[in-house]
Amino acid sequence: MGDRLQEMYGSLASAFPLSSIIYKIELAIVMNFTHFL
Repeated sequence: MGDRLQEMYGSLASAFPLSSIIYKIELAIVMNFTHFL
């Protein structure tokens, strides 16, 4: 499932360069949440 999400975000990032920055921020937030869980 993670791979599918990465593919989806990858296609978004190629369409919208800014979304790759947002993706990295979201990824960092998700990583932080998994540390707390």
